[in-house]
Amino acid sequence: MLPVIYDGDMGGDDLWAITLMLAHPDVFDVKGITTVFGNVDVNQATKNVCDLLAYLGREDIPVYVGADAPIQGRRMFGDDAYGEGGVGGVFFPENNKKAEDKNAIDFIVQTLKEANEPITLIGTGPMTNLALIVRDYPELHSQIKEIVVMGGAIKPGPHPVPPHRIGNITEAAEFNFFQDSFAPNIVTKSGIKLTIMTADVNQQYAITDDIKTRFRDIGSFGEMMIQMTSAVEHLDREKFGMDGPALHDPCVILYLLQQLNLGHFYKSAKNQGFSTTQTPEEWETNGAFILNDNKMNSWVVTETADIPAIIDTLYAAVKSFA
Repeated sequence: MLPVIYDGDMGGDDLWAITLMLAHPDVFDVKGITTVFGNVDVNQATKNVCDLLAYLGREDIPVYVGADAPIQGRRMFGDDAYGEGGVGGVFFPENNKKAEDKNAIDFIVQTLKEANEPITLIGTGPMTNLALIVRDYPELHSQIKEIVVMGGAIKPGPHPVPPHRIGNITEAAEFNFFQDSFAPNIVTKSGIKLTIMTADVNQQYAITDDIKTRFRDIGSFGEMMIQMTSAVEHLDREKFGMDGPALHDPCVILYLLQQLNLGHFYKSAKNQGFSTTQTPEEWETNGAFILNDNKMNSWVVTETADIPAIIDTLYAAVKSFA
């Protein structure tokens, strides 16, 4: 099994990714889940993931509260892309699942120190928690097998508006890298293997009406998941000319499944140096993903290989909890 810690800002697509991860209990040894600001503030993010875990019958997985602001500066905003509560207005049943008293950083540090083998860190929000670990605990670098994140953008969607648009939050930047533009640079300079699943891979296909119908036919849980996803549909249509919403965060779990020879969803990661522009005072330039020729242990994925396989794998995961 692959030992992992999952860190995210717990919008609707994060919950899709966690559902996919938990649908493979024989693959992922989930040590815990940590939360970070992003789509919503960290307290709402924590509630969202606790609600999901209770719904899926996985209250045994501990949750820890992380950063509610970027490494430098204040939290700029939650973009409300995923609607009410960050989950498109979906309401989970009342439950007693709560976060642990220990904070996210202390949990990750302790878990890395006590681990018998290196742990993979997964990130689907601003990389603040991950960067703090990397920056403040260099002695633990050898205990991190790899960091896999969803973030950054290089190529536009099918019909970007305006034509030079790359990012989904500004014309130049993807949301996660925009929200904490310092964090990716801290991580990539550490030398720890960092794999970046760019927004590009997720903008190469849409959750079309036919796909929505397929998931809704699963039942109430399928309907809930589609409702979360549909909250961003108007933005993806307007900004990228897509035929439905993109679904970003599950790509990190799909990538790890592919690395374990449990599917082939994406074209190979390319060893690629990069930096993000650290200009939080300049809205239009902050968080842009800039490629360079530096020799870094960073790997970038920009292209899908088998879209039907992606949809089929997501469908099987959601159906397994229906």
